Amino acid sequence: MDAVRLALAAERRLPRLARVYAGRESAAATRTVHEFGVVWRGGSRAQRPVVVHFAERPETAGWFASRLAARLGAVVLVPDSLETPYRTLVRAYFDAKEWRADGTRLALIGDGAGATAALLAAIDARDERRPSIERVTLLRPQSLPSVEVTNLPPTLVVAGADSLPTAEALEHNLRTAGVWTELSTRPALPAFWSTRPVLVPEADDVLAEVADFTGRGFGLESTFGVRRTAQPR
Repeated sequence: MDAVRLALAAERRLPRLARVYAGRESAAATRTVHEFGVVWRGGSRAQRPVVVHFAERPETAGWFASRLAARLGAVVLVPDSLETPYRTLVRAYFDAKEWRADGTRLALIGDGAGATAALLAAIDARDERRPSIERVTLLRPQSLPSVEVTNLPPTLVVAGADSLPTAEALEHNLRTAGVWTELSTRPALPAFWSTRPVLVPEADDVLAEVADFTGRGFGLESTFGVRRTAQPR
């Protein structure tokens, strides 16, 4: 951690280092700007699956979103705002054809505060009975909404040291409600894991784990070299 602190201190003094530590966006994914976010497209086939990634800091989500799109051969939308998650989800469903994607094959991912947005979008989709969601991933959840979590899609909860109590409580609530749930505990995962992945040895493993879990929901074979820290019970 001393090396990380030194790197962050150097970044504050030399802001251009932030671009180095941010990690490179995948050359195998193309980036376009949508009216309510950024769209990353991986693969060349039509009817790609769609992932809506509610990032806590959308402006720094390029490393994670582009690499996820490339690994899955999917479209990954990173919304500019977390304020209306269900509306964003519905727009992604209807705009999928514009991206040569299949809006009926959807997954949700949320990181930090975005985990709450992803969970609420999944609940609204369940209550409104559209659109259908294949998988939900909640990365470092920061709050535990008082909501009914029955009948939700299979859900992966990834906990860092700062989010472990919340993640464990959320995983318990989901499992008790009958939701198929995986909990991955990664105590060394810091809050900036996806915004400065060069500084975080586990960042690639988390990316692979999320890609594997999401890809299984889309019926894709697991080829991402996942090293799990916690197996589903």
